[in-house]
Amino acid sequence: MLFPSEFFDSSRSLQHARSPIAAGRCRILPLIAVVLVCLVAGCRSPRPSQKPSGPSLSPTARASLENDVAYRLILEGKYADAEPVLHRALDYDDRFGPAHNNLGLVYAKLGRSYDAAHEYDAAARLMIRSAEPHNNLGLLLEEAGMLSDAVDAFAAAHQRDEENPLYLANLARARVRRGDRGEEVIRLLELLQIRTNDPRWRDWARSQLLRLRADVSPPPTSAPTSATPPAT
Repeated sequence: MLFPSEFFDSSRSLQHARSPIAAGRCRILPLIAVVLVCLVAGCRSPRPSQKPSGPSLSPTARASLENDVAYRLILEGKYADAEPVLHRALDYDDRFGPAHNNLGLVYAKLGRSYDAAHEYDAAARLMIRSAEPHNNLGLLLEEAGMLSDAVDAFAAAHQRDEENPLYLANLARARVRRGDRGEEVIRLLELLQIRTNDPRWRDWARSQLLRLRADVSPPPTSAPTSATPPAT
C-alpha cells in the first residue's frame, strides 16, 4: 500500500458528506494521510488507454489491472479520469475491495462525500482484515465533525494493525478532539510517543499528555499539518 504524500487541506479532498470543519480547526490535524490501495502484483499495469485483454485473464485479474491504472491516475491527481477506470474494474469484479477503497478516495477528492463513505464501507466489508478502509472512513467522518463515528472507525483500523503508528495517531487525535480524558487516552498518547518516529507526532503527544495530566481544559495544542511520507 502507499500513502499519498500530500498536505492535508480541508478545501480539497476530504470535503465530506456533512458540514465541513472550519479551516482553523483543521490545523490541529497533524500528519494525515489517506490510504490508497494498490495490489503489489499489479503495479506494472497498462497505460489508461490500454484495456486488459486476453482470454486467460480472470475477472479479478482484470479488475486488478484496471485498479492499478486508476491508482497511477490518482497519484497524478487525475481523479475524474480515475473514476471511470475504477467503475470498469468493478464491472469486472464488484467484490474487488481495493477498487472500492480507491473509488472512495476519488469521490472524496471530487466532493462526493456520501458516495465516498459508501465505497469505504464496501471496501471494509470486503477487506475484513484490512485497516485502510476504516482509516479512510475515519478521516471522512472526522472532517465532517462526526467525531464519535470517526473514533469508532479509527479504533477499527488500529485494531487491525496495532503496530502502525499512523492508525494509532489518528485514533489518539480524534479522541483528544472529542474531549476524551482519563487513563485510556493517556495510554494511547504514551504509546504514540513510543511508536512514532516522527518528532512532530511525538511533540504533539507530549503536549497533550502535559495538558491531560495537569487536568486543564484549554483547546488541544495544534501541531503542524504536514504530509506523511510514502510507506509500503
